[in-house]
Amino acid sequence: MNTKYYILLILFVSIIISCKKQKIPVPETTQNTTAVPLSDPTGIIYVIYDATLYVKNLSTGHIAYYDHFGAGITLSSLDPYSGPHVALDTIIQNGTTWLFNANGYFTLNGIHSYPYQNYEYTKNVYGLENGSSRQITILRSTSDYMNVSIYDSYVTINNVDYEFYTILSLKRQGYTGSTVQEPIAYGSIYSGVISSNTSSQQNLSGTSWVVTKYISQLSTVITNDTLNFTSATVYNINNGANRTYQLSNIIGSTMKSLTLNGCTTLGGDYSGQVIGSFQSDGYINNAYFTNLFNSNQTVRVWMYKL
Repeated sequence: MNTKYYILLILFVSIIISCKKQKIPVPETTQNTTAVPLSDPTGIIYVIYDATLYVKNLSTGHIAYYDHFGAGITLSSLDPYSGPHVALDTIIQNGTTWLFNANGYFTLNGIHSYPYQNYEYTKNVYGLENGSSRQITILRSTSDYMNVSIYDSYVTINNVDYEFYTILSLKRQGYTGSTVQEPIAYGSIYSGVISSNTSSQQNLSGTSWVVTKYISQLSTVITNDTLNFTSATVYNINNGANRTYQLSNIIGSTMKSLTLNGCTTLGGDYSGQVIGSFQSDGYINNAYFTNLFNSNQTVRVWMYKL
């Protein structure tokens, strides 16, 4: 009995000694270290093709986001609450162009130039028409496309404070390849298109309006010019050359913003706030319009619909 026990014990020990230890493979882990491209955009003409507005309720932390552009809506403003204050505030889908020149000047739409300063990935465009500036933060840029954040500002509506800013997506003029847009901010809720979130009709297409007079400073100018609105973004004066315009809601207000670019009747590019019901009323009386290139030039306008 003892002999059998010892024999079994010896065999058991031999088996343990002869077994080789198996190495358990440990799965390798990898870390995504792909950097966001931040190429120098200097010297490249970019065109705006998309834009997203973020609005944060500073009391609740709720964040809503809107599309600046949508079906039939290709014109918008970086300030949807009071309308554009300077030319840079008006954005046209597949129309507005930007160029950061190597000489320290920023060119808008191939026409207007303003000085700018570099602060790492931020460019400060200053010397705008009303003496203000716009800070542009580059989020992503290559020689083919660029995403930026612009117009970080605040507004109070019904005693509630909000912060808002816009993410612009631009691509090199003439570029038809793929682009990369910024991901939607975490927790934000989609709230539609800015210009159509409260009303289905946001253009004057198919209507004509006669400007009867305007008051500039203390002078009253009598006119009889007809503004023919031929599409959602285009109008002409007395059947002349095409010009662009923008009609949009002002968030938190019953007023609307009307911008008339190249309005020679008034003497330039003008933007003003009009009563929300003016289209059904058929007239605009004593509305204040401000020159986009000189905020000190304000006119009061009268017009009616034919």
